[in-house]
Amino acid sequence: MDRSGGDLSWMTVQMVNFIVRQYGRATHPRVVPPGTTDLQPVLDEMRSAGIKAFVYAGPLDGALRAAHGLADFRGPKYATEPALDTRFAADPAAEGWTVLASAIGPGAAQVSTFATAFGARYGHPPGFWAAEGYDAANLLIHQLAATKGRRPARKDLIAPLQAAKYRGLTREFAFDSKTVGTPMLATPASFVHQVRDRAFAYVGPAPDKAVPLKGT
Repeated sequence: MDRSGGDLSWMTVQMVNFIVRQYGRATHPRVVPPGTTDLQPVLDEMRSAGIKAFVYAGPLDGALRAAHGLADFRGPKYATEPALDTRFAADPAAEGWTVLASAIGPGAAQVSTFATAFGARYGHPPGFWAAEGYDAANLLIHQLAATKGRRPARKDLIAPLQAAKYRGLTREFAFDSKTVGTPMLATPASFVHQVRDRAFAYVGPAPDKAVPLKGT
């Protein structure tokens, strides 16, 4: 856990610890202070402890350092959403890394119609987050259309949006009414990407149910 990544790093590591231990496996968590530029001592210690897989939770620059520090580590290597960046995929040391993010792959079958229309309009394929942006815009348009031509004040859209249920290309949108402050999606979705030949290959949606481990 790289504290430079803020709450996302903390939440990721907590989730990994919980899930791995649910399978009866052990974790070997380590934390580095924000601004740490030399990860090698921590990486070496973790390898000497016999880790079989590695998860980096932190910003892009730290993910790149971890990739270089573990270039000869043959176990599975994972990073979180900040690493879903062409600069990460383009680095030879990142080959084979798996990145989990809330952005679907632009080449996914479920967004193919959108991708085709986007390419025809702009002359190039959509990037990450384009389909999510399209969904968010249509969620808002759907609520505006319900006003039947009236132009509501922005504050008057808050309650309808919080109560909305909308099926987009990338996921179903519904908000948690119990969230204090900024509403959170009650329908999160995560997607798996893997670095292959210096680019991200879309693997598919992350499983939302337990998957039996080999040998169990």
